[in-house]
Amino acid sequence: MEEIIQYVGETGELTGEQEEAVNAHDEHTQKHLGFSCYVFNGSGQLLVGKHSDSATIWPGKWSNTLHGHLQPGEDFEDALHRCAYDKYGMQIESIICIKRDYSYQSPAISGIAENEYCPIFIAVESSGIAVDTNEISEYAWMDFDDYIDELQSEAMGEWTWWAKNQIKYVKSNPQVIMAVLG
Repeated sequence: MEEIIQYVGETGELTGEQEEAVNAHDEHTQKHLGFSCYVFNGSGQLLVGKHSDSATIWPGKWSNTLHGHLQPGEDFEDALHRCAYDKYGMQIESIICIKRDYSYQSPAISGIAENEYCPIFIAVESSGIAVDTNEISEYAWMDFDDYIDELQSEAMGEWTWWAKNQIKYVKSNPQVIMAVLG
């Protein structure tokens, strides 16, 4: 089933317009509704994944755990559970929104651009992982400080644009620090 994106106004309100996601990620894309989530394990490590080379959006790039688009009729929690299961075969719990009004527009990189109203969440993995290799070609659990260092030092190359852009909202958020500390 093809993923659908839903277009929104500047503050995230749905406009009623929608389109297949694969057709809506170029330098002319309109603002659409997305989400981003950082999933930690019981040891406070962050799960990161590398998009498969066959992925249509951001192929071969590493990123934070979950990112995607709400499907028509879904709320954020449902979308996060769906995405966690579809990409990693895992269940998540303790979902917290840490930045409701995050919005960004990325430059076009290899013809792919983003323009999203994209609340940021954290969650905890609660079931083990069975990765869908059509979606994620590699994954790793990283110490959160190592993740921060990696994204702050890496030039735009290995990581998605939004992962690098979101780091300023994630690295010093008290709720994230508490998740890391367990």
